[in-house]
Amino acid sequence: MFKKLFSKANFEEKSNLYTTLDFLLASLSRLVELTALLLLASGLADKLANVYVRPFSEKPLELLLLAPMIIFFTLVVSVCPAIRSRLRTECGLDTRSLKSKLTIVLPYWIFGFFYLWLVSWLLLQNMNNGQLIIWTFTLATSLWALIILEAVTKHLEVKAKLREMTGEEFPEGLHGFFEKWQKNEGGKLMVCQNFGPGLTMPTYQGQNLIVTEKALAAFQPESLKAGLIMAMVAQMLKLKRNYLILRLVAITMAVPASMMLLYSLGFMMGYPVVVRVSNVALVWLGCWLSFHVSNLVMNFISRILIHRLNLATIAIMGQIMPLIKAIETMSQYNLLPKKLPWWKVFGSSYPGPKDQIRSIMNGLGDHSAKAAKKVPAQPKDLAQAKVKTEEIFAEPQKADSNGQGPFKDKIRYKVSDDSEDNNFDNFDNPEEKDRSED
Repeated sequence: MFKKLFSKANFEEKSNLYTTLDFLLASLSRLVELTALLLLASGLADKLANVYVRPFSEKPLELLLLAPMIIFFTLVVSVCPAIRSRLRTECGLDTRSLKSKLTIVLPYWIFGFFYLWLVSWLLLQNMNNGQLIIWTFTLATSLWALIILEAVTKHLEVKAKLREMTGEEFPEGLHGFFEKWQKNEGGKLMVCQNFGPGLTMPTYQGQNLIVTEKALAAFQPESLKAGLIMAMVAQMLKLKRNYLILRLVAITMAVPASMMLLYSLGFMMGYPVVVRVSNVALVWLGCWLSFHVSNLVMNFISRILIHRLNLATIAIMGQIMPLIKAIETMSQYNLLPKKLPWWKVFGSSYPGPKDQIRSIMNGLGDHSAKAAKKVPAQPKDLAQAKVKTEEIFAEPQKADSNGQGPFKDKIRYKVSDDSEDNNFDNFDNPEEKDRSED
């Protein structure tokens, strides 16, 4: 489907094409979901059920009436995610087979179907009985339970794929760093056998530091150290816990949003005098709006935190280049172009490499201006970072007829296992000696 588009593209073209297509598919997915919810709320749900709840208020009948609308909604909204999954596969981001993907996705679909069925039935019962307090409590509790279940499930999934790192896998030159960390923290360095799409930074789970197998192979030792320090800073700030609390607070806005829709659009359809199956779709619509608004807020907070974590990591390490190299590697493995336009950044939780490096340089400039006399400068490292920044920001140039010029000495980073010809990109190398030793 998409393979021909990526077959002859270089890295920059490939990354721009992928991010554009993925953004368009994500936007189309939101539009399809909204259209399906509006159709159900405007009467399609009643036609699928072919009956109003009143005067048929027997509990078994109400439970059966909800099944057709849930099946319809599930089938419609699954189209765009399936196409996006195909896009990730054919551009080389996700190398898993269709069977392995379905093995992961199907249990969630089955659980989600019965969870939505049960919660919708409880809401319909309370609507029918006119018990507003129980209705709102049921909705809020079910949403909170879903967020907590998602966090617990991800924790257990990662835990099931963990193994302790062997001595041969320790990155060269970082043994002393890990020994000091283990002495202070008492945790272990664990490897996650996770072959999901893209590349992720190291993270914490309990007292243990978690590194994926892909990260061990992709990052240079000093860049991996920068990622580990960033994970330690995030753990000290308890970002995971704070993120979960913010998520719970944000998703609670679904309750007033659903009530506003019920007493506006629902009122025009006879609610609360006549309770229809379509009224449940209005509650879904309120939850859908609240979920995506909270997503945008969380993405905005995440982008700000990444810039702050970058500066904190540099302050602890006393070096700039390892983090810049880590940002480069992350951008290549995740097919992020150097500069993301605002309409792509708007829905992303991770800023582009150019934005991150500019934020780092601006942050260091502000810090040096305020505390130049207190903090000794590192001119060599800062000069290298400025040169590297100029190279990243500059447009690619062609080599001359003798094969010399900007592409004479390059470092090749592997992006995926899809194709040797199309999954490498080149960056100028200001530290040839250090890279050759790695």
